[in-house]
Amino acid sequence: MIHEKFKDLIQNEGCIGLIIGDIRFGKSVLGYGLLEYFSKEYNRKAYIFGLPNEKTHLLPEFIKPIFETKDIEEDSIVLFDEAYISFYSRKSMSDLNKMMDILAGLVGQKDIMAIYITQQTRRLEIGIVSSVNWLAFKKPSLLQSIFDRRELRTVIKGVYDRFDSLIPPENMTKKDYQKRCTYIMTGDCVDMIENSNTPPEWWKEELSEIYKGIALDSKRNNDYIEQNGKWKKEGKGGSYSGWYKERKK
Repeated sequence: MIHEKFKDLIQNEGCIGLIIGDIRFGKSVLGYGLLEYFSKEYNRKAYIFGLPNEKTHLLPEFIKPIFETKDIEEDSIVLFDEAYISFYSRKSMSDLNKMMDILAGLVGQKDIMAIYITQQTRRLEIGIVSSVNWLAFKKPSLLQSIFDRRELRTVIKGVYDRFDSLIPPENMTKKDYQKRCTYIMTGDCVDMIENSNTPPEWWKEELSEIYKGIALDSKRNNDYIEQNGKWKKEGKGGSYSGWYKERKK
């Protein structure tokens, strides 16, 4: 469930949004909640980019996993969770980052809503960070105000203080209440939304730790394509090998 304020602050039009915050404070829950709302409310196709193929069975039917930017259709909404893995700042000249830099300039024309999730913006390609139309904070850590991108350090410290000043209701810890809240910045306003969102009915905690059990040196997911309900690994020279992996249901 998404708070009504999000519907007013994030317009149904092509845009780029960024969700940042400390570990285990609900970034993914918020991202998936926004993905579900804008997909169903405005009949947009919903995509998740780069999800490990071992975890695609966790998705509800209306969210389609994709691994290549060419699969992002117009009039859609796409979520990039742990976005720094695909769009790492130290790989700023990679073909994928160049493509996303181009896409950032065309989301309005193509009416694509792109939502990126990362803990720290300094890990994310600067072309994405500098193109955002809205920025949502789950509770940041104090260290983020020291080590994140220079342009955001003062903002993050202010957001940290806002979260620290929240007063939880009775019978709820401060940390649990902070997880329910979101601080959002747009081109026109800033606002702390208390009780901002709750997990979707289909939510599974595994979606908030999608790389648990995945080898750190495993190949990127866009080495795989789906054909007839199966995952197929792309071979050399553009052909496809005989290696298949069944998608779990």
